[in-house]
Amino acid sequence: GGSFSFGSNYANRDSLLRDVITYIEENASGIVDIPEDAEALHGSGFWNYINIFLGPHFSIRATQNLYFDFRALGGLSIIRAPNQELTITYDDKYIYTNSNYNNVAFGWTAGGGIRYKFNENLALKLGADYVQTKAKNTYTFDLFSGVADDVPPLDSEFYIKTVELTAGLAYSF
Repeated sequence: GGSFSFGSNYANRDSLLRDVITYIEENASGIVDIPEDAEALHGSGFWNYINIFLGPHFSIRATQNLYFDFRALGGLSIIRAPNQELTITYDDKYIYTNSNYNNVAFGWTAGGGIRYKFNENLALKLGADYVQTKAKNTYTFDLFSGVADDVPPLDSEFYIKTVELTAGLAYSF
């Protein structure tokens, strides 16, 4: 079997903000100490992804009208990372980073569902699937106004993990 799906997840802003600030402090070519009360403006949107998966799909007929479905699929995930901007201001110093990347990665899903057939062709279908893929992203840093130190680009990987719940009608022909 196969599947085509679209998903959208919101980024975990606070965790990402802490990780980027720690990276700047630990990897700047000079001493950069960002105080706790620094003004940090972080704009981030949704991770959007399209999955095109293939793999086995099994159905077990429980009664005349009821079926249990099981699937394990793998394939391509086309990932559109959110535009992410971070501006940190403190003690007349200004640090800015921006990231916006698209990438293609391997993804997989495993799940199951039930189908209740109303007639020969039409069924109510309910399902739940766990989906996982990994995005790669690079953050580049521009340091201005009182900060003369360079920070190397940050190559990062983000796991996108989600549970997809579905409900709909299935038509057999």
